[in-house]
Amino acid sequence: MKVDNKTDVYSFGVVTMEVIMGRHPGELISSLLSSASSSSSTVNHCLLSEVMDKRLSPPMDQVAEEWWLQ
Repeated sequence: MKVDNKTDVYSFGVVTMEVIMGRHPGELISSLLSSASSSSSTVNHCLLSEVMDKRLSPPMDQVAEEWWLQ
């Protein structure tokens, strides 16, 4: 396996997602793929608030709150 800057960025992203979600991002991908295959004609949407670890407090500034609530 070649290790370079892209590998570092990918690994950082995975660790960041684990911290934000409170679980490995692969679980989210698996659940989205399984729900997509069971309902092929329906578009699946996932809200950030559904994915975020409930132990984390939401962003507090105005821009973040507007983004969080959308």
